[in-house]
Amino acid sequence: MFQRIWKERAVVVRMALTDFRSRYAGTALGALWAFVQPIVTLLVYVFVFSVGFRSAPVTGVPYVLWLFCAMVPWFFFSDVLTGATDSLRQYAHLIRKTPFDPYLLPAIRAGGALPAHGVFWGLLLIAAAISGQRAGIFWLQSLYYSFCALALSLGLGVLFCALSPFFKDISQTVGILLQVGFWLTPLAWSPQIMSETVQKLLRLNPVYYIVQGYRDSFLTPLWVWERPGWTAYFWGVTALVWILAQGVFKRLRPQFADAL
Repeated sequence: MFQRIWKERAVVVRMALTDFRSRYAGTALGALWAFVQPIVTLLVYVFVFSVGFRSAPVTGVPYVLWLFCAMVPWFFFSDVLTGATDSLRQYAHLIRKTPFDPYLLPAIRAGGALPAHGVFWGLLLIAAAISGQRAGIFWLQSLYYSFCALALSLGLGVLFCALSPFFKDISQTVGILLQVGFWLTPLAWSPQIMSETVQKLLRLNPVYYIVQGYRDSFLTPLWVWERPGWTAYFWGVTALVWILAQGVFKRLRPQFADAL
């Protein structure tokens, strides 16, 4: 799959840009909608937890920045996962009527999520600087964790998109899983309020590694190799996801056109 994507990278990039623009074609705000919904979501959580629950700074860091560090990779992860999951159904006309390689479709949808993520990453840099965080090479380490989010979400997206022509409820199921995952990661609340046993269970969620990595990059700071156990676990889980995803995709691929 990776070889095919690399070989057709020009097609993937071109179609990813088209996909990003077409999502909001005909709307009043156009591509701005890619940023409006995440920003509103962030403001709602800031209001609820900062004003409603009066959340104090976490480890000496303003709560808004602490939350923003988690939401940037989460928005990217969820956008890639939902987009890749729906990719076969979104481009069903290509599968039914042309000899288009379906392996490219999840990557195209994932590429369509990159522009918004790039903007939010830039906003996070500005927010960290305004909040008084000392700029350094640690901040660039967050790009590695963005790659981690892309690798995991795209692998899951490939798996779910392969199943989507045969199970019509996959998209709704993924939406529910993301809602549950939001609160179990955790993003808006600190795991330090829980017991050590619960914290260990929370770390089994591979997205926890990504979110904590962003906070390590901007707030702690802490290098990625200072968490070797977490890193090995994350890439082990991600590798298993890809092995399963490619096996399922390859097995079901001949039936895509009929199922769609």
